[in-house]
Amino acid sequence: QRYWEGNPVSAAAGSAIYSRLANDATLISLGSTGVYYGVAPQTAVAPYVTIQLADGDDTRVFGARATIRERWLIKGWDSGNSHKRAKQLSDRCDALLDEYDLVVGGGTVMACRRIGQLPDLTEDDNGVLYRQAGGRYELEVRA
Repeated sequence: QRYWEGNPVSAAAGSAIYSRLANDATLISLGSTGVYYGVAPQTAVAPYVTIQLADGDDTRVFGARATIRERWLIKGWDSGNSHKRAKQLSDRCDALLDEYDLVVGGGTVMACRRIGQLPDLTEDDNGVLYRQAGGRYELEVRA
């Protein structure tokens, strides 16, 4: 079960982000083999994209939830000695999401924007180097 599936806004936001990225011909042409929530499965073949709900908070008005803000980590991944393709995937995700009017069931999206760039990191998994590049995105949803 995905972390956000218990929250209708988070579930809808995760699905909207996934659909926006997974169905993009340019992202696929850059070599993306898939979009995964959280950690890609061991069977995943790089390059790919991951999305993960990092955190969120609510704003209340007169005792009722008025706005939900969620922060998502979106990363491009590749294996090998260069961050180039991971960065290309990350840049394409940015072009698809930053200031885009995502349609999210369970609420009205007021904003979707990148609020920070993540550092380019390298992970070693049994001698295979995985490169990642990405950003932190905030969705603001009127409940």
